[in-house]
Amino acid sequence: MAERLAALPVTATRLVQAAAVLGAPASAELLGAVAAIGEGRVRAALTHALTGHVLHEVDARSYGFRHALARQAVYDTLSGPDRQQLHNRAVEALLQVEPLPLVQLAEHSERAGQTAAWLRFGEAAADRAAERGDAGTATTLLQRLLRDPAVPAADVDRLAVKLGEVAHRGLDQHDPTEALERLLSDRRLSVSARGEVRLFRGLLLIRQAGGVEEARAEIERAVADLDERPDLAARGAAVLGLPYLGTTPLSEFTPWLDLVDRCREATDDRELNLSLYANQLGSKMHTGDPSVLASLDFPPVSTPGELRQLARAHCNLADALTTTGHLDLCGDFLRDGLRFAAECGAPFVASTAQATRVRLDWLTGRWDGLADRAQTLLDSYRDLFPVASELCLVLGSLAAARGEWAEATSHLTETGAFAPEESIAPVAIAGCAALAWTMLAQDEVTRACVDVDRGVAIVRAKGVWVWATELGPVAVATFLAAGRETDAETLIAEIAAGVAGRDAPMAVAALAQCRARLAEARGQLDVAVALYREAADRYSELPAPYLTALVAEREAACLLPTEHEKASEILSSLVDTFDALGATRDAARCRHLLRSIGGGKPSRRGRRGYGNELSPREQEVARLLAAGHTNRKIADVLFLSPRTVEQHAARVLRKLGVSSRAELQAEDLA
Repeated sequence: MAERLAALPVTATRLVQAAAVLGAPASAELLGAVAAIGEGRVRAALTHALTGHVLHEVDARSYGFRHALARQAVYDTLSGPDRQQLHNRAVEALLQVEPLPLVQLAEHSERAGQTAAWLRFGEAAADRAAERGDAGTATTLLQRLLRDPAVPAADVDRLAVKLGEVAHRGLDQHDPTEALERLLSDRRLSVSARGEVRLFRGLLLIRQAGGVEEARAEIERAVADLDERPDLAARGAAVLGLPYLGTTPLSEFTPWLDLVDRCREATDDRELNLSLYANQLGSKMHTGDPSVLASLDFPPVSTPGELRQLARAHCNLADALTTTGHLDLCGDFLRDGLRFAAECGAPFVASTAQATRVRLDWLTGRWDGLADRAQTLLDSYRDLFPVASELCLVLGSLAAARGEWAEATSHLTETGAFAPEESIAPVAIAGCAALAWTMLAQDEVTRACVDVDRGVAIVRAKGVWVWATELGPVAVATFLAAGRETDAETLIAEIAAGVAGRDAPMAVAALAQCRARLAEARGQLDVAVALYREAADRYSELPAPYLTALVAEREAACLLPTEHEKASEILSSLVDTFDALGATRDAARCRHLLRSIGGGKPSRRGRRGYGNELSPREQEVARLLAAGHTNRKIADVLFLSPRTVEQHAARVLRKLGVSSRAELQAEDLA
């Protein structure tokens, strides 16, 4: 680049230097204005720069460098004073452009040393980005402004609070959190603004893995510092009243929820009232408070801020409804919440709603393409722990239903199950339950007990028994397998007492399932069948087809000694149900049980030939081969003999035209 510059006339060199300072492709007129070249000489200078292969034509009316490194090479040839002069000229020239390119004006003002202009344009650019829903650009600009020691103390308060507000609405978490932490020790920050900064830092910490305990402590300190801002203190109290954070007992959240009630009664601020209501709905419904659905009251909204809070209210309620089991209602609130979030530009609210949608689809049996959708969302929201942990719960549960134990465990360890004090408690408890099921399915009873005991300890610490919906059945099954019948009996009594009077239909279904399992273990098969049927009916009403099918399978097992034909009929139907869902392991288990009792899954149209296509069973084997499993592992998952798997594997390789398992795995990865 230096050689090419040396071959250019002086005016062309100045034009190229102007292009390097501007950074982005620009028109000939703008380049000439920054280079201070008269209109009559711009065309000739530009022609030299183009023919000399220094600049190139980006489109019909703009010119720039072919590569960023080329632009940087030219920029580095400029002395400090020359760079500053060109940046000053860039500001003057860009002020004539409509609409004002605020980000570029901020950039050039900063580099020109124009502090007042840098502050004015930087903040205006951040405001515009925030209005357009581009929180990432807004927080980046605000952080740069706050790092500048030349920014006056009088402006630091405003910028710091604005950074917290924008970051809270967006998805960029880690950098703003660190910036807010630095600001707490910045002497320019006033005492009154410090509480606001502390509050927003706490709100951001909640969204990060390992940040729950620190977040609660930070928000408590913030509330104490916000005497002059009762509105913000109320928002902080509403977050401290969220019962699902960590392992703090429910009793410690109650005073904060009571304070929120008083704040709502005292305020005339519609947006604040709706914000507090959004938190209340989620907090109370998560615990199965029967007053929530009986007294829903969404006021009309008239501002973008109020619409954002309305979106939060719907999405928070939908999330709680997946926990308690009002699944049809959940879908309705989720639809409206996502629509409101899109209308007002609330990306974080939308991210939580999308995770809730994935969980709802898992529960209601909409599994087609669910793993891919969940993985795509996880790739986008991995840094948002409340969202990522719920997505990992679904991905792990789907893998477990396919018999993919290693993949299931990998995902389920990211649910907070091993760090409950830093988790979203209902997700961590469900994660413990799913981990226990994977262990129990592999006859690892001792390891299943460890997962179950951890999950039960979380529920007991929290005191919210409606969260034992997924844990209860596996805990009872595990305790019974381990010979801990008294523990199973005690747990059932605790769940029964804990869900009494609660609005939690899924917990009631799970309780019936727990009682059925205990009756089955005691040989009271008639009682067990009746309880399994009750549980299946309750799950079906939600609707939760996978849970319904699992309970029906246990019912069939209890019917086998006395009603063999009916049991076979149920199992045969369940094969279709599990296959339709994609629950490979469960379908194979039912087939195995049918074979063991001399039954079979009859074909409606006779046995068809698949020729060079893979049969359904061969597709299952192919998937497991591609995942790297051995014949013995595949045999365990599909309840087949290793010899049968070996025959299936040979046909799979032949039909797919590959010579080895390694080649099949390589093609699958590609």
